[in-house]
Amino acid sequence: MQMAPENTTAHYNLGLIHNMLGNDKLAAEHRRLHEYYRVDDNARDRAINLHRSNNPAADHAAEAVVIYDLQAPNAPGDYQPVTPTND
Repeated sequence: MQMAPENTTAHYNLGLIHNMLGNDKLAAEHRRLHEYYRVDDNARDRAINLHRSNNPAADHAAEAVVIYDLQAPNAPGDYQPVTPTND
C-alpha cells in the first residue's frame, strides 16, 4: 500500500481479509479508505454525458464502433483526383 495508497481495489480486499481474520479495527480502516478513494460514478457519468451532448465530434468518436466518412464531399483537404485522358 506504500506504493499505491489510493488503490481502491486493494483497500476493499484488505477490508474483506481483515474482517475474515477478525481484525475489526483494520477492516474498518480499509473500508473507510476504500470509500474515500472510490470514484464517484454518478459525477463521472454526468460529466461525460454533458461533454458528449455539447460536442458532437467527441460523441461520435466515443462510440464503441466509429465509422468515419473519408469520402465526404467538401471535406477539409478534399481534392479531386485527376483522371487521365486519351488525347
